[in-house]
Order: sequence, then C-alpha cells, then structure tokens
Amino acid sequence: ILIHVPDSSGLNVKNDCFFAAVDFNLVDGGTGAKLYYAGDEQVVNTALEMFLEDSRLVCETPFERTYTIGNRTVVVGIPDSEPEFQKLLEQHEISYKDISGKWEAFRIQNVSKDGNSYLFIIGSDPRGVAYGVLELSRQIGVSPWVWWADVVPEKKQDVVCTFYEHIYEKDIPEYLKVAYYQLVHYPVAASAAMNRKMLYAQKSRLY
Repeated sequence: ILIHVPDSSGLNVKNDCFFAAVDFNLVDGGTGAKLYYAGDEQVVNTALEMFLEDSRLVCETPFERTYTIGNRTVVVGIPDSEPEFQKLLEQHEISYKDISGKWEAFRIQNVSKDGNSYLFIIGSDPRGVAYGVLELSRQIGVSPWVWWADVVPEKKQDVVCTFYEHIYEKDIPEYLKVAYYQLVHYPVAASAAMNRKMLYAQKSRLY
C-alpha cells in the first residue's frame, strides 16, 4: 500500500489551501481505476495516454478511459473552460474558485457520494490538469526514468493514496510568466509529439 504525502518537488504547494486528507484506491486487487475526461485539450489527452502506458507497467488490469462516471473513477477537467466539468464539481459540492485564474496549477480531491468514490483532478488550465494526471504516475510508483529503461517499476496489487487538498502551481513571479511561456513552453495547441516531450520534462520535475 502506497500512502502519499505530497511534496513540492518542481511545483509550489500552497499550504494555505489545506482542508482534509482522504484516501482513494488507485489500484485495487491489481486493477486500475477508470479515467473520465470529456474535454478535447490535446495536452490533457497526451498526459492521459502517458499515464495509461505507465499503468500497464504496474497493474495486472491497467487503468482505462471511460465515458461514464461510476465508482473508483478519476474525473479530469478544467472548470474555467469546460462547462460539463464545472457542473460535475457543483453536483459533488466541490469548490473550484480557489484555482480559477491560476497558471498551470492543479488540485486533486477525493469525494464519496452514494457509496461511490471519485477522484477529481481540477486544473486551472490545460497544462495544469495535465500535470495533475502525471502526478498519478508518481503515485503508482512509475519513475520518469522508465522512459530510458533505467528503472523498471514493480507490479502492485493495491495502491491507496492520501490526497491533501493543496493547490500545486509553478512558483514563477508574475512578471516573468510571459517570457517563460514564450521561451520554454510549446503552445497548448502543439502537436501530440511536442506535448509528449514537454510532459516528459515536467514529469521528471514532479519526483
């Protein structure tokens, strides 16, 4: 069983946004949870594909995408630009105002309702939610160095994670964000291959 206490490697953790700690079964009996994303942001879909690839290294039955929301579903989205996701947050009484308008930030929150357990990855923008998805790879024990065949993750039957309702965001001064975006980042509408390279670089910073 892997219990996660978040750290701030590569990202700034806003401690003033702490609420409570709850558990979510990412892997249960060798089976990964379901992933639900109804949006069309390419960088988010690329991050989901990367995570699905990682889960095949760890789970007997890997995570898989779903078009319905049921028990043990990871629900991914951007409330500021995806009305359906915003509605889901409101239905589950999850506040998102604290993350709206932030830059490449995300928050992970577990919710139980009617006997079902859900995990919400709430992003302030496309890259924010993509980084939240990649955090799941770290949770299940997949190192970014697996891409170079340097580290082989072990199979796991159960992964239970504790998520604290922190906001994770890059600690970059406001006046530097425009220059940083232009010099370091690819556009959000970049090709899948370019997004994948960018996300691999960020993935190594999360560890």
